[in-house]
Amino acid sequence: MPRRCATGSFAVQGTWSNDGAACLVSHAVVTNATTDFSLSASPAAVTVGAGSSATVSIGSAITLGTPGAIALTVSGVPSGATAVLGNSSIAAGSATSLTITNTSAATGNSTITVTGNSGGVVHTTTVVVTVPGLVNGGFESSFTGWSRAGTTSISTNSVYRHSGNRGLITGSTTRSTNGDSSVTQTFTANSSTLSFWYKVRCAETVSADWATATLVDTTAATTTTVLPNTCTNTGAWVQVTAPIVPGHVYTVKLINHDNNNATSGKNTYTAFDDVVG
Repeated sequence: MPRRCATGSFAVQGTWSNDGAACLVSHAVVTNATTDFSLSASPAAVTVGAGSSATVSIGSAITLGTPGAIALTVSGVPSGATAVLGNSSIAAGSATSLTITNTSAATGNSTITVTGNSGGVVHTTTVVVTVPGLVNGGFESSFTGWSRAGTTSISTNSVYRHSGNRGLITGSTTRSTNGDSSVTQTFTANSSTLSFWYKVRCAETVSADWATATLVDTTAATTTTVLPNTCTNTGAWVQVTAPIVPGHVYTVKLINHDNNNATSGKNTYTAFDDVVG
């Protein structure tokens, strides 16, 4: 006849564990695996704007025995992006690349998973991909996403780009222009910081010519001058950062002002690049 146990709390007797060198009441499941490995991603998080790519190193390490080749697969790639492995199989202890390209992915964060399988032993590593709310901040896709006023151009000259293959020029490098030359973009923030790089070539004083930038928070109905009127001629790239609120709608405007002085060499222009928001 079956016996029923009474309800309540009861002491449980431990048993000696040789590998634990103690009396234990629980024990991890022991497998008979003779080889093992680990996977890692470096960096583990990347930001990839529209028309841009990022490369991650997928590394492996031997943790037990001598594992065979590791077969790699990728999953979780967001729509509008691609993730291509340099090699679909690597030797344990070696690494390969994962190139993530954003052609038309929606803004936000997603997680790409790389899975490695060696003789039935499976491990994964992940890469968090952020698609910024502001698009084409590196001007690699010309003026896509931006509206223009005055004199603006895209240059492949290394002097006018902070990174990548292209940069924005507001104003003219060869002649004076009259008033403001600018680009503007409205976007929904996907981070807590707006940042960009600028390099101004200002031939006069700040009372006549300058570089400036404004940020309008449409959601909160506020306007901020994130780059006050600036007139320098150092030839140095300078980064500007400003706090923003994820989910708020912003309009950023990058401006070069030239007073149209016809004297040779008095033209002022500003290069902008790597705008992230």
